[in-house]
Amino acid sequence: MDSSATTVLISIHPRYVDLISSGKKKIEFRKRKFSRKIKRFVVYSTAPVSKIVGFFDVDSIECATPQKLWDEYASVGGIARKDFFDYYENTSTAVGIRIKKYTPFANAFDISFLNTVPPQSYRYLTDEEFNLMDSPRK
Repeated sequence: MDSSATTVLISIHPRYVDLISSGKKKIEFRKRKFSRKIKRFVVYSTAPVSKIVGFFDVDSIECATPQKLWDEYASVGGIARKDFFDYYENTSTAVGIRIKKYTPFANAFDISFLNTVPPQSYRYLTDEEFNLMDSPRK
């Protein structure tokens, strides 16, 4: 992996986390581009789970119109057409994060472990923060 790339903590609804974990959802959709090159996303599963549950490596990140991303990834997006287009209403750019491999943590843990609160959208993490999470798996 590119050593200049970074890790991001991302909030995802539990139903989508389950689909990512099962391998049925192979892309995560977002509205905004990232200003840095991303190598992995740490997954915070929102309420009622409210825990950091795992991470996924990035295959690629694609920016396009919502229609183009829907046409390309609807079958592996894990979201209904109406929900997808409601999410992107009044938005001209869509971001698709293609998931290479999802790895669950052996034990989910509270976000207070990182001395932070759940991100509204996402938060960049340092390598040290990720290594603290990663060490129990080794």
